[in-house]
Amino acid sequence: MEKLHSKTVYFVKDSPINNWIKQEFERYDLNTIYIGIKKHSQYLEKSRLVRIVRLHLLYLRSAVEVIIRSKKNDIIVSFLDIHGLYIYLIGKLFLQKRYYIPLNIMINNNADVINKIKLVFYRFYIGNKMVYPTVSSSYLQEKYRLLLNLAYKEFYILHDSYGQLDELETNSCQDEEYCFCGGTNGRDWDFLYLLAEELPEINFVLIGAGVDFSLDHNLPNIKYFFNIPFNEFNKKLSRASVLLMPLKTEAPAGLIVLYSAALLSKPVIISDTLTTKEYVFNGENGFLIYGKDVEKWKSTIRFLMNNPNKRIELGKNNKKKMKQIGSPELYIKDLVKFLEKVMDENSTN
Repeated sequence: MEKLHSKTVYFVKDSPINNWIKQEFERYDLNTIYIGIKKHSQYLEKSRLVRIVRLHLLYLRSAVEVIIRSKKNDIIVSFLDIHGLYIYLIGKLFLQKRYYIPLNIMINNNADVINKIKLVFYRFYIGNKMVYPTVSSSYLQEKYRLLLNLAYKEFYILHDSYGQLDELETNSCQDEEYCFCGGTNGRDWDFLYLLAEELPEINFVLIGAGVDFSLDHNLPNIKYFFNIPFNEFNKKLSRASVLLMPLKTEAPAGLIVLYSAALLSKPVIISDTLTTKEYVFNGENGFLIYGKDVEKWKSTIRFLMNNPNKRIELGKNNKKKMKQIGSPELYIKDLVKFLEKVMDENSTN
């Protein structure tokens, strides 16, 4: 049997490598090489199209780098699935044999042209026997098999980690009585605006909805913020009463914000999706609401905003639950276990 420590594991991230990742990997007998991407701070000042193009060029450059630096049968772990796709395609182009582990696969079943093209590439990509994908929720396994028409494919469960957010535990701020929603991927800003319009007595802080959206959706009980530093984002979250996240995707969205809220002992009201039901348990650490039942959303928001003791109870439970699911130690331990599984399955190759 081929031992894992005889291979080099390349850990490729779409941002700088967090210290906690290196520290946790050091616990294991692995030859690990890290390749991160440093994004220039001026990117935020560019248009969305320019940011996207430049970011994907960085993905391509690091994909070429990792394929050139690695050797036959090495393992390449990609933190972002689309980044992993670039690495895989470059490897195929150069006729290189690698084991590819894309983490946290994110696929939608939208009918738009871009998503249809993505599904074609992902079916080719994920379907390859050298590719070992992971998902952040057990409910997504069968969903993705059906969506990609890959009935035989195994999707390994690897929950996300709050490792880079651990410093939030020391942050204690008094609630300022508002609902908070922040981020970009999958947030249903139009529905949030509708809720704010229907709940004029409740204040909302929204980060990431977009300048154009805020200009067209102006209400006195909504405050919008854009492109603010990470610590400022978390400060506004720390002062919120509730994390509120209506979503429009079944794919993983908002998990880092969910972890942030949990470490700050905040309860959550969130859409009931194949991802979120793995992390939020109704009435225990927050509330799941299916679809766009406006009255259900309104009554749940009012209930929590009017019951500070219930918020405290759910917030404490949320922190406890996320520590069980997303600790850095458990994340790397499960990832290493998966790496060993990949090597065991290919020990005769």
